[in-house]
Order: sequence, then structure tokens, then C-alpha cells
Amino acid sequence: MRAVGQVSIAFFLRVIVYSVAIGALAAGVRFGLGYDPDAGAGASRLAPLFLDSLGHGLPWAVLLGFAATLIKLLYVGRFRRLAGTVLWLLFVSLFGIAHIQGPSIRDAAALPPGRIAPVVRSGGVTRFPQADLLVTDRDGYSLLGVLYLERGGERGIAFLEEAFVDPFDRDIELVEVDRQMPMAEAQTGPTVLFRPPELLATLVEAAERTHEQLNAIANRYGTPRYWVEIVAFALAVTGTWTLAHMSRWPLLNAAAVLFAFAVIVFLYPFLYGPEAAGLFELVFSSEVAAFGPVLTLAAVWLALTMVGPVFPSPERIQLELRG
Repeated sequence: MRAVGQVSIAFFLRVIVYSVAIGALAAGVRFGLGYDPDAGAGASRLAPLFLDSLGHGLPWAVLLGFAATLIKLLYVGRFRRLAGTVLWLLFVSLFGIAHIQGPSIRDAAALPPGRIAPVVRSGGVTRFPQADLLVTDRDGYSLLGVLYLERGGERGIAFLEEAFVDPFDRDIELVEVDRQMPMAEAQTGPTVLFRPPELLATLVEAAERTHEQLNAIANRYGTPRYWVEIVAFALAVTGTWTLAHMSRWPLLNAAAVLFAFAVIVFLYPFLYGPEAAGLFELVFSSEVAAFGPVLTLAAVWLALTMVGPVFPSPERIQLELRG
């Protein structure tokens, strides 16, 4: 029974380490992508960004911790099946809790990916669809000496002594002319210190879409359907571990597992797209079509599990490697 405790403790320790690492890495990348020289880089701005990144990355830290801990099961003699069952239950529970708690963590610092703060240049023009802003000076989130130039509107030109930037709602508050200007509509972008590799950026975007889709299910259908989705997603991810002993070359096995995992992450948002919905309506009845994504994930798990007996067992691989 000691093996069960060792596997469980290793799982939680890995989740903690991966959470901190992913949060720090994501915060650094986001800071570089949306560097705002006028806002600075003090703890008051970097700490909320780290907490926000931690909330985004926690479910993926659970996934990585689960995958890494599965390796430990290869070296567990007795109670391996029990330890694997406990690990799987811990994974589903912690992964589900991470998704449920994710929004509350992000509410503490609701900074969207890509920018640490709204970027408004002092001494330069920030363009918007309906107006331009010329900011003379800036003190943190206070904009000083603002020239407001409205195109085709009743205001025309106005000089404002002060305006304010809301870093969380990402709006520019122009109190004197009763205007709010969303930074999402700004046509002048932030200063980019560096760009991540295209493949990494694509994987991060896919992970974000999967994260958002699971949260949308919880909000739309409620907790029971949400947990059904979590279990189906967890089953599909668990099935990828079958590929970990597909050959006697560990690097090839690891690449196969990572590739299968990436495919599932990309596949999940697509299952809720209009093309997939139309296909489900053709294949299933109207009552079952709504569960098409769940059935697809279950089918992925079943297919991967059925392939497992074709590959050599972990025990056989270990014996051959030892000679």
C-alpha cells in the first residue's frame, strides 16, 4: 500500500512544481508580448499577471503531472493496479477542481493574454476607430494632458486635463467628455519585446480554447454535464499513455504520447464547432447529438486502449532493456 501513497504524493508535488513553472513562463511571455514602458514592471503589475497566468496554467499542470506520474507506475511492483486507479481518480478530481476554480483565480487579476496593461503611449497618438488620443504625459494609469480627436462626431476636438486607464476592464475612461474607449479596439499595438515560436503559440491558443470550452459547458449545462465532459476528456488523455510502450525507443514513445495529447487538445474545441455539430446530427438522433463530443472522446479512449495489447508490455520492455 506504500506504493499508492508514493504515487499520490509524487503526483501532487509535480502539479505544484509545474504550476509555478508554467505560471512564471506564461507571465514572462505575456509581459514580453505586451511590454508597456510607460506602465513599468513593478511587483504591483507583475504579481497579478503571474496569478492570472497561474490560473490559466493550473489545469495543464495537472495534465502534465498526471502524465509524468504514470511513468512511476512502471516501477511499482505490488498494488500497481490500485495505485493507477487512485492516480486516475485524483487526476479527474483535481483537473475538475482546477477548471472550476480557474475563473475565480483569474478574477483576482483579469488581465487578458498578451498584455500586462493597456498600452497608451505618452508623447504619441493612440488610434481608435472613431477617435484618436494624444497623451502628453502619463503617471501609471493616469493620462495627463490628453488631446481627444473625434472623427465625424459632435465632440470634434477636446483637451482633457486627465483621463484614466482601467487595467482590468481595459477601458480608457474620459470623464470630461463622457466617453469610454476599449483598448481592444486600439489600432496601435503594444511594443513587442519578443515573440514565442509559432508552434508554441499555436499550442497555447489551442489549450486556451479547450479551457474556455470546458468553462462554457459548466456555465451553460451545469455541474453534472461538466463532470461528464471532464471524465470523457480525462479518458481520452489517459488513453494516450498506451503509446508510451509502443516501441523499445523511449524518445519515440514520448513523441507519440505528446503528439496524441496535442491532437486531443486541438480536437476538443473543434467538436463544438458548427461542422462537427452538423456531422453529429447526421450520425445520431437529436437527443444523442448533443453528447457527440463526449462520445467522440470516449471513442478515442476506446481505440487507444484496444491498440494497447498489440504493443509489448512495460515488463517485457524492461526485461529486454536489462538483457
